[in-house]
Amino acid sequence: MFIGALLVGLSAALFVANRLVTRAADKGIDADAVPAVSGTLGIGTGGFTWASVNELIYFNSTFVGVGAVPNARELEVVGGLRLNTSKPKPSCASGVVGLWWYSANASGTKDSLEVCAKNASGTYAWRTIY
Repeated sequence: MFIGALLVGLSAALFVANRLVTRAADKGIDADAVPAVSGTLGIGTGGFTWASVNELIYFNSTFVGVGAVPNARELEVVGGLRLNTSKPKPSCASGVVGLWWYSANASGTKDSLEVCAKNASGTYAWRTIY
């Protein structure tokens, strides 16, 4: 089994699969592969940068791509992006500024899309996009 880590901002998602994992340089892979905060995967005592995981998630410097090698943005997605917010919406504050939140509402009430943002006077609040 191979273990790879995808770091987006400060959040980390762990991928465990028995599939193709490629790195920027051609080297052997030990069984003790441990993801690190730096975005590298420790193989034994060395650290190496991954080029892709399953040829679906790609890494290019500090950019991440889903479905394609990213070139212009920190995150590039080929296809749609779905926000599945089944957890409770957090309070809007400096720790979550920039967070987007989608709420699917009951029949007869429109859904909503919001972003946590700060105004010129320094007040944090959820701003309705839709």
